[in-house]
Amino acid sequence: MDMASILETLETEENVSEFLSLVRIAGLEDMLRNRGPFTVFVPGDEAVRSLPAEALQALKETPERLADMLRWHVVVGELFASEVPSMRNPTIKTMQGAELDISRIGEDIVVNDARIARADIECDNGVVHIIESVLMPQMAEVLA
Repeated sequence: MDMASILETLETEENVSEFLSLVRIAGLEDMLRNRGPFTVFVPGDEAVRSLPAEALQALKETPERLADMLRWHVVVGELFASEVPSMRNPTIKTMQGAELDISRIGEDIVVNDARIARADIECDNGVVHIIESVLMPQMAEVLA
């Protein structure tokens, strides 16, 4: 059985439609459909909706900045949750160029301050982890 791409997985996964709509606005569909492998930390709908409305609207009106913010959620290569405890360097670099801290706290895997709610959704061009909050720089940096 063929696996779906990251984009196709997002289209069928519950609770990620907000992130998927941002991917479309930012023009990153082709990347998540045809390129990779990537590890994508996908904030659930509630996490995206918790962003300040005016900041989210500003990002939607500037697709380049939105794409930058979304690249904070994408790491080149595949990283599965089971690999985290044995990582020598618990820092991973995003496509945007930022570094994310990834660690295990008790039974949870945490990326910066975002807990992975659902890990290791395998795709043909990578792996998706559903997280409980949006990864991003301070809003002032995004809107500057």
